Amino acid sequence: MSRSPEQTVRAVWQRIFNEHDLAAADELVAEHYVQHTPGVPGGREGFKRTFARYLAQSPDLRVEPRSVVEIGDLVVIRGRVFMSTPPPGHVSPIEVVDVFRVADGMLQEHWELP
Repeated sequence: MSRSPEQTVRAVWQRIFNEHDLAAADELVAEHYVQHTPGVPGGREGFKRTFARYLAQSPDLRVEPRSVVEIGDLVVIRGRVFMSTPPPGHVSPIEVVDVFRVADGMLQEHWELP
């Protein structure tokens, strides 16, 4: 199945972030995924470990996309993250802006904007 970059990012937000289906990362996140957030591990397995930690902290975690823009292989998505137990220094919902580079229907890189 061929997905556009926007469809890939929306699938990650729905299947992994909202449905908590970590196995979906095997088809949506590249093995050598690059995470540009300091202190957050890269790679598909690092992505899974990080998200599993968020789910353990807040099993009711869900996201709500507000706007999505696709520019070539980049997708900028703005949304809200709802968590009963947000990370220290944050209050739910957390407003986020993420930039993903997508190739071959898989997340390749991620940057988050403050």
